Amino acid sequence: MSNPVEVQISSDELAVYDRQIRLWGLDAQNRLRNSTALIYGMSLLGAEVAKNLMLCGLNKLVIADAQNVGKEKTFLIDPSTSENENRAVASEKAVKVLNPMVKLEAKKLSPDELKKEFLIEFDLVILIDQREDLIKSVDNICRELKIRFISGGIFGWTGYAFFDFNGFDFIIPAPKNHALVDEEKDENPQDGPSPSKKIKVSEKFETITLEEDDAKITKKFEYPSFEKSIFIDPKKLTKGILRRAKPANFLITNALLFLGKSGKEITKENIHEFLEKSEKNLQEIVLKALNDEIELVLDPPFPATCSIVGGVLSQEAIKALSQNETPHKNYFAYNAVDSMGYVYDLPLINWTVYGAAKSALDTWTKYEAQRLAKLGVRINNINPGPFLTNQIEKAIPQELPQEEREKMKQKKEDLIAENTVFGRFGDMKELTPAYLLLADNDRSGYTTGSCWTVDGGMSYYAAE
Repeated sequence: MSNPVEVQISSDELAVYDRQIRLWGLDAQNRLRNSTALIYGMSLLGAEVAKNLMLCGLNKLVIADAQNVGKEKTFLIDPSTSENENRAVASEKAVKVLNPMVKLEAKKLSPDELKKEFLIEFDLVILIDQREDLIKSVDNICRELKIRFISGGIFGWTGYAFFDFNGFDFIIPAPKNHALVDEEKDENPQDGPSPSKKIKVSEKFETITLEEDDAKITKKFEYPSFEKSIFIDPKKLTKGILRRAKPANFLITNALLFLGKSGKEITKENIHEFLEKSEKNLQEIVLKALNDEIELVLDPPFPATCSIVGGVLSQEAIKALSQNETPHKNYFAYNAVDSMGYVYDLPLINWTVYGAAKSALDTWTKYEAQRLAKLGVRINNINPGPFLTNQIEKAIPQELPQEEREKMKQKKEDLIAENTVFGRFGDMKELTPAYLLLADNDRSGYTTGSCWTVDGGMSYYAAE
């Protein structure tokens, strides 16, 4: 991590940053002053983010890229004068002019060089317009090293930003406690105070805030990783997920990231083919959100989308480094077709809700047993653990090469097996007898309201 010794802001910096200090305070500015950030990917979106972070007053900013300047023009690069030059190196001069007080480095860097040894010096890592596998890898490294992480990307008229500030503190407004005061008066005030003879003057209550308006508290935020948050296989979308994912901004960017993950180029033909193979409602939802114009998610990136996504991404970066205000959790998606952006709390598949539902089902079984017993009906519940079925195989993306799919399947199976008392999966022939026994009135006619756990000891397993 950067700056083990905190450096206080200078008088010159106080003058330059006066307006933003008034906005978020001197302490927040000092935290920015002691921060170092990396932006990897100097596309049009990367240029927007670099501009904003230079102006906010960091200690040091590193811009890096593996690509050379192409036809795409940014306000930092003119392709006619920087042809075949690395995008980060070509941007350096224009970025430096924005704020000479910030230390700036420009590097030509391949994705393979984004390793622990390089990333450990940063307080924040931002990946721009990168592939899913690199985002996942770097996010996992950042979580291990306790580094804030952001990724963002633009697909034509739509774009996204993902935030992972897991385990970091933020100074946020304190929850306000209020008291409701019911105004009352004596019915006969001339007789002196009489508590038993009070009537309400009005049905309206006056609200009194008990804390100061500017009271602050420190709160630690928990974030899921990119790997656990972002991807929902478009072939396995349920009605519940589709409902929670509306508006469609998230579904559009998720589908495009998933398409890129499969190794296919994002073209009109490939998108149509991909949507046709996906859950039937997805194609209708995406096309409606894009006014039936798939071309709107193809290159070149729409400058207005870059500005808006870049602004939100930079705002959250500044919040994270200054530890100031409540951060977004954890995915922002913008669609310029309807000019609307939304924040989604991912993952949409909420395992807490899943667990609560299973627990509720157990409780319901016990209560329902009493009612149904009067009708001569028994009810029982079986909670199976890890049994060797095709469930794991279905969870692995079909687009991956067979060899890679087999490796992923084996890795998942090993992980699950390691967390059972027997160190293995159950066989279906070991589960079937439980169902047959409970279904047999002669042998289990006295059993009702029971919840049987058949999981190889997984529910109480503890590593030795």
